[in-house]
Amino acid sequence: MKTSLIKIAPLFLGMTLLLGWACTEMYDFERFSGMIRYDPEVDAPLVRGSLTAEDLFSRWDSLMENNGDTVVLAFREDSLFYFNAEDFNDIPPQDTEEFNLIPSRLFSDTEMPDSIPIDSTEIYEFTLENNMRIDSMFINDGFLMVEVSSSFRHAGDLTIRCPEIYIEGQEFQKTIPISSTDGTFYRKTLYPLTNAKIYPDNSIPGEPFIQNIYHLVLHRNPGQDVQAGDRVHINYSIIDLDKFEAMFGYAGNEIYSEDTVFSTGLEAIEGLSGTFSVIDPRINFNYKNSFGLPIGLDLYVQGYFPEGKTVTLDPSTQVMEASDNYLLPHVEGSLQYNQTNMPNIGELLTFPVADSLSVGGDASANPGVTDARNFILKNSSVIINLELKVPLAFSADLQLRDTFKVAIEKPEEVDFIEYARLHYRIRNEFPVNLDPYLILYDSIADVNRDTLLLAESLADPFIKAAPVDENGVTITSEVEDYTGTVELDEELMDHFFNETNKLIIVGGFSSYQTGNVVILTTYRFDFRCNLEAKIHYVTNMNNKTGNE
Repeated sequence: MKTSLIKIAPLFLGMTLLLGWACTEMYDFERFSGMIRYDPEVDAPLVRGSLTAEDLFSRWDSLMENNGDTVVLAFREDSLFYFNAEDFNDIPPQDTEEFNLIPSRLFSDTEMPDSIPIDSTEIYEFTLENNMRIDSMFINDGFLMVEVSSSFRHAGDLTIRCPEIYIEGQEFQKTIPISSTDGTFYRKTLYPLTNAKIYPDNSIPGEPFIQNIYHLVLHRNPGQDVQAGDRVHINYSIIDLDKFEAMFGYAGNEIYSEDTVFSTGLEAIEGLSGTFSVIDPRINFNYKNSFGLPIGLDLYVQGYFPEGKTVTLDPSTQVMEASDNYLLPHVEGSLQYNQTNMPNIGELLTFPVADSLSVGGDASANPGVTDARNFILKNSSVIINLELKVPLAFSADLQLRDTFKVAIEKPEEVDFIEYARLHYRIRNEFPVNLDPYLILYDSIADVNRDTLLLAESLADPFIKAAPVDENGVTITSEVEDYTGTVELDEELMDHFFNETNKLIIVGGFSSYQTGNVVILTTYRFDFRCNLEAKIHYVTNMNNKTGNE
């Protein structure tokens, strides 16, 4: 923007010279002698065009959307939150249960039969939290740990059967031979739970369990008896139960908390002052959920503004939808917030803009539900993206004032220009006023040398806003063409090239009568510019010097 403004005057001058020479015959100045006066006047079309809202916002094409006819600017922050099955299930490390197999009576050496059977059915309870219930589970990465020690001085065979565990489609059953007869037998075995299914018994609410059915047969060792305290001691546990492929049941009421801070990328503009507020801002949390359970989002959004100001949005909890089919687990949706369910949303999307945003809160499983049929898969996850949508419906009264250096050498041809005028005709269907002007500033003398008005006066905007109806929409039938002139006289050009070392640009941007307006894609901005200029050139052909 600054570069183009710096070059406004040289552009007009250059076009004047170019068009002036283009309108003459070709002269051979070598054939002349004495004084020559050359005073051409130029009045020629310079530029014309027509722009739509899409043209004007093309530089933000990746941010621009159309909602019907309304232009919408969208800001997105991808992967704002992410959590997976490991973050969001309540299966802690399982306990190790201890069991003892003890004979019903003692035997002396002479009373000892050839074999003694000992049977026992024990209960192994699962450890779960937050009201979680497992109806069934598919697992590939866990282990069933069985640790056996025997103080019997007899060999034997220990068979373990678990009717609630199936591996490769078969009920789990293993036999461990007790091979030592000196009373010091010990063995620890990890049985891989590969392609395994577990069906806990939930007949006692809140106390899920599986059964372990033990069958021990001791084989008589001649000369040895069965003494008090003799036993087979068993430690039993399921390891890595949380590393399941799929879990069905009730996922409980787990709460996952997260927060993140990120820059909006909208830097404050130095020299910009005034007010700007949008009419219908929206915040969407777009999600992808492959958990088979409803998840409630209780979020907050906090904007951090210059000079320490903060704005906090605290919307009510909304629930993400979920699939009830584990074969098709992926669901996409959007939690939408606007002025209806977040009344102070407009305080966040205002001017001056927020430097950064903080978004955080809780994701809760099964909000308001104490029992349901859920599923969680190994690769279940939730991804939440933030989307700020700002339909260009707003109220604005802004002014930009900026100062920048100019370092342009005076072109020799400037001395030959008597005046230059830029005539324009504009039809503006946009309901906004634009009224920029330039101040030619001499910073050494601290003096404003001149002012270049693009409008007829400071009281009038250069580009006048189109009238609007009660909804802020342009009334196109009432839009009028208007014309104006930008004067570039000899004095102004002399100030620009000889005394000005800085330009101050002052630009106003306001909505129609500073009310609420809407920008539609159908709006057009038509313009046409003509250049009128006069060149005064005098030369002495004999002396080969000009402007005499």
